[in-house]
Parts: sequence; C-alpha cells; structure tokens
Amino acid sequence: MKDFRKLRVWHDAVALAVRIHKLTNEIRDTKRFAIVDQLERSSLSIASNIAEACGRPSDLDRARFIGYALGSNCEAQTQLEVARQLNLFPEEAKELQSQLRSLHRSLTALHHRMKGNPP
Repeated sequence: MKDFRKLRVWHDAVALAVRIHKLTNEIRDTKRFAIVDQLERSSLSIASNIAEACGRPSDLDRARFIGYALGSNCEAQTQLEVARQLNLFPEEAKELQSQLRSLHRSLTALHHRMKGNPP
C-alpha cells in the first residue's frame, strides 16, 4: 500500500470532500460558519489520513492512520446530520450520508485487512 492514488477508497474520499466543499460554499454565512467549517475539515481529513497511511513505514502505523480516517468519517457523518436537521442542504444530505456510510464500510474493511483481522 505505497501509492494512495491507486486506492479506490482514496478516490472516493477525495470526491466526497470536493462535493462537500462545493456544496458548503453555496451556503456559507457567518451564522453557519462553524458547522460548515467542521464538515469541510472532517471530510478533507478522511482522504488526507488515507494518504498519510500510505506513507507510513509499518502495517501498524498504516492501520492507525486508517483508524483516524474512520474517526474523521464518523465526525463528518455527525456534522452532516446536524446540518441536515438545520435544513442547510436537505436535498443533498441523504445522498451524502449514503456516501459516507459506504466509505465507512470500505475503510473498515481496509482497516481489518491491515491489522490481519477478517472484516
């Protein structure tokens, strides 16, 4: 797992972060800055941690950073749910939630493989 650009899960995470950033740019205002900023940061952190995992020297290190990506995914799911309940982008929220759940499953499977455990 040396080149993160070859990982489908990384491409999925980047696509999700780009989609969230484009969406949040449409609704940015001072009242909603905190939730929008956190959602952008957590979604970007997923892909960043996958990439960082690939640069780590040991399987244990790589698994740790995939674990961080999983944590960032959970953060993004929570922030998206809060945004949904605030009606910030109700149309897109369901599809984004589905993408985050799918990405979570992929990351979980990768994490288990890296630790030598069955998913």
